[in-house]
Formats: sequence, C-alpha cells, structure tokens
Amino acid sequence: MMAKKKKATTTNTDKNIKITDAPKAITDKQRKEAVDNLKNIKEGHTVTVPADAIVNVPISGAFRKAIEGVLYYVMEPLTPNQIIVAMGKIKKNFEGLEREEVYDHERAIWCLMTLLSEIHWQAAEQKQTVETDQTIDETFSNLIAGLEGSTAEVLNKVEELKAKKKKSNEDSNQ
Repeated sequence: MMAKKKKATTTNTDKNIKITDAPKAITDKQRKEAVDNLKNIKEGHTVTVPADAIVNVPISGAFRKAIEGVLYYVMEPLTPNQIIVAMGKIKKNFEGLEREEVYDHERAIWCLMTLLSEIHWQAAEQKQTVETDQTIDETFSNLIAGLEGSTAEVLNKVEELKAKKKKSNEDSNQ
C-alpha cells in the first residue's frame, strides 16, 4: 500500500495562499533544469518569489544550529542594552515604530529569530523533535517559546561568546 503524500500546513488563513506539498530536497538534475529555465526568461525580466508566497524548505537540524550561530554572530558586537532594546522591539513586532526607528541589526535579529522560530514549530508539528537527557544549549528555543528569563539567557550567551573571542584574540597575539 502506498503512503499518502502529507500536505504542508500553515497557520495563515489567507485563502489566496496555496498550500504546497511537504518539502523535499531537490536533486542535482532538478537544480540544473531550474537554471536552464532561467535562460528562457525575457531580457530585462527577473524571477522572484511573491511576498505572499509560502515556500517550504527542508532544513536539517545541523543547518538550524548554523543559523543560530549566525544569530549570535549578529548580536556579538551589540551591548547588552542594545540586545534588550532589540528584543523589546521584536516582541512588539515593531508596532508604532517608524522605519528609521528600526535598525538593521534589529531587522537581522528579527529575521533570523523568525526563521529559527518557524523551524522550531515546524519540527514540533512534524514530530521531528526529541527529548534527551543531554545538556544542549537551547537558549533560542527558550526565547522562541517565551520562557521566563530567556532574554537574560541570550545576553549571558552573547557575553560568554565575546569573552571567548577576546581570549582567543589575546592568545593568538602572544
């Protein structure tokens, strides 16, 4: 008996959004075909993803961790106060702020946190999460889940990474 194809789910209720099949990795042949199709685009035209499109992308747990690393990298040069202010703006979804009141680093943090959040919730929905007795740094998972004290956890983690980098730089200069 063949298994039914699972349909991807979305919480968006917009009736214009097409629900797509569950994400799957594409093959090298499919990549080549996509590149070949781009050669058929009229001169002066481009291919883009519409703002209202929902794109399902298969993401490995290792890649999710890499995204989290990029998020720490983006936050590393910030002061604790800047991180707290950014988290406050993000928590309020930038409501009531003019475009110039939202800094690029805040947009970058929001973008990466949103991506991590969606990966987290989709993994849970797809039963791709596991319980373990190992100690794993899930600082951002706690932040995403809205756990009390998670902003302080993030601040501590960023400060810890800054200290490691400073020590590493000092060691390499000796």
